[in-house]
Amino acid sequence: MVDDMMIVSSKWGIYAFILTVVLIAVFKKQRLYGGYGIIALVAALLISRILKYTANRERPFIAEDVHILFEKSAPPSSPE
Repeated sequence: MVDDMMIVSSKWGIYAFILTVVLIAVFKKQRLYGGYGIIALVAALLISRILKYTANRERPFIAEDVHILFEKSAPPSSPE
């Protein structure tokens, strides 16, 4: 059961978060906070991408013997 929850969270969690921030930005009273959320999302995405390719280390499921719940691609991983 927990595995199923983690699979759904891994695949759809970021989209739910983005949708929530965009919905907050739509409402006039909360528009400023929604704008801050959108700026934070874009900044986090850019920083994450830069760090992934700068560090260029293997993903943990490639470097270690682990049980994965679903197939993943193998781009570089975020640094520890």
